[in-house]
Amino acid sequence: MREAVGQLLEYRHFYYLQKGRPEPHLLGLFSESIGAYADYLEAHGIGSIWRTSDGWAGSASAVKWGMADAHEPAH
Repeated sequence: MREAVGQLLEYRHFYYLQKGRPEPHLLGLFSESIGAYADYLEAHGIGSIWRTSDGWAGSASAVKWGMADAHEPAH
């Protein structure tokens, strides 16, 4: 998880902010539920989505951005 956060923040800084581009949405894609880490990522401005048996679930931001079918609260 630490590497994903660092990579997303680095990309945002060097490829967007430093070049004067609009700030992008940051999103992590996972193959299974990440539990409490979804709230951790949200606290850093990073949305997250993960595969479920019914489709895609995700954090509040991911649902708001139309990237996930439903918000699945952390367990």
